Amino acid sequence: VLKQPPYLTGKTGQALRLTCESSGFILNITHMSWYRQLPGKQQENLLQYDGSSIKSFGSGFENRVTVIREDSQSIFDLIIKCPTVHDTSTYYCEIKTHDYKGQGTVLTVTDVVFTKQPSVYLLLPSAEEMAAQQFVTLTCLVKDFAPKEIFVQWTVNDQLIDANKYRNTEVMADSEDLNYSMYSMLTLSVDEWNRRPSYSCVVVSLNTILLILLCTHLLAIALSVFNN
Repeated sequence: VLKQPPYLTGKTGQALRLTCESSGFILNITHMSWYRQLPGKQQENLLQYDGSSIKSFGSGFENRVTVIREDSQSIFDLIIKCPTVHDTSTYYCEIKTHDYKGQGTVLTVTDVVFTKQPSVYLLLPSAEEMAAQQFVTLTCLVKDFAPKEIFVQWTVNDQLIDANKYRNTEVMADSEDLNYSMYSMLTLSVDEWNRRPSYSCVVVSLNTILLILLCTHLLAIALSVFNN
């Protein structure tokens, strides 16, 4: 009898071990193999084992799979070194000399999504800008986040500000570390600024909401993080 777990899940790029336990057979004198098959698709042979070493690999699998054999525990496990989503399938271990096979393990491989919480900075208008112009600009710098999908908006006294009053730049990639950055700039009249309301830059990224709060003209910035 060959025992396999019915299901296994894994992430792309993280090595996986599919277990196969034998009872009633001595593995070191048994020819065994691993193969996989999707419903309605042709069987793909992964490797064949002759009792002491790997005899052959299936096409394209030589550098991708190997086995762990433990005679004392009758174990013949398959290792997928660097799985991808294309490795999702049903995997079978088989005793070739007796035409026995396990019930199969349904493997599901999903993508790893690298996430990094953004750092958010609120840049205030300078005294010179306020003295020389009729308008001032508040800038919300959002940097070092991943993935690139992000949503930024502004509020005043907890009320949404019309999107026509602020401008969000395109998301910019840092090619060295795969992080992203962007700016959001809110334009106000000096009169609006002098009324001393509370402005907030709200940043929504994957599983994270950041609130950068500017209270009137105080230079205090409060940061609240809510993880789902």
